[in-house]
Amino acid sequence: MVNADITKAEYLELASKHYDLINDLNKLDNFYDYEKGFISILHKMGKEILEKNLGTLSQDKRKKTLLTTMGKITINCSLSFSQKVNGFQMSSLLQNLVAYARQLNVYEKSNDILERFLSIEISTMQVNKVTDYYRSSCAKEEALWQVSLKPVKPKEVLYIEADSSMLFTRDNGWKEVKAGRLCSLSL
Repeated sequence: MVNADITKAEYLELASKHYDLINDLNKLDNFYDYEKGFISILHKMGKEILEKNLGTLSQDKRKKTLLTTMGKITINCSLSFSQKVNGFQMSSLLQNLVAYARQLNVYEKSNDILERFLSIEISTMQVNKVTDYYRSSCAKEEALWQVSLKPVKPKEVLYIEADSSMLFTRDNGWKEVKAGRLCSLSL
């Protein structure tokens, strides 16, 4: 929970610092550069607002740098957000996006994808560490699953059936439904 919050005047002051930059975009003659510049300005402004909304930094040296979807931010150690999440000085949302990007692509490309989409730099090693943490967390949970079929004996046959079909749902259109069945038969 954060006690500090940005005032309307502080918010408007931060936004007004970027007004001229946003207005200068109207001089561009192609939408690609316009949109790229606009996103860059909003990203920088969003980072400043996020830091300001988390409170004014204290004068002592007890501050933390946290990697977020807005980039690296500096916050007071007194905030609960300054604590490591799952052993990383990285926001939970960013950890989720890192693991998702890794799931979709190889390690070496995941950080490039994140940089292009979020405009933040994440090393391949950070992607590896976050992904390994979540993989091991899932493995621990899978170990708790119970097996409902007893091991097959030497004179038994195990039958495995798998099927999938498409069902039309009212709200979400066509959805794939997968089913599986295991059974054993004594000879």
